[in-house]
Amino acid sequence: MKVLNRATLSIFSTPTCPSCNKLKALIAENVEGGVVNVIDLEAHPYRRPSLLSVTERFTVPQLFINNVFIGGLEEFQSYTGIPSGTPSGDMSVFAVPASSLPSYLSPADPSKAVPPLPPPPPYAS
Repeated sequence: MKVLNRATLSIFSTPTCPSCNKLKALIAENVEGGVVNVIDLEAHPYRRPSLLSVTERFTVPQLFINNVFIGGLEEFQSYTGIPSGTPSGDMSVFAVPASSLPSYLSPADPSKAVPPLPPPPPYAS
């Protein structure tokens, strides 16, 4: 089943996050013809405050589809109807090595087509 064809997806993640790697693997299996941007928050920590201001979440992965915030792995699965395939919530099956993902899901150039995030709100004095 291929879903979200020709969509632009932006994934905020870290390289060692099992859920991030699982989300990237699901996208690789189920998205054709779209643009997938991976923003590595370990390599680009300055993006965290803007992401937090939009998502109100500290965790990764965080996914935007066509510049609309979707959420994390579970929200992606709910949104697309793709089952998790994990009995009893065993997170060890999510340990997909980043090296096994297609090159377009690697964080080699996280600046490409990243959706613009609004600046953080001004601090009240």
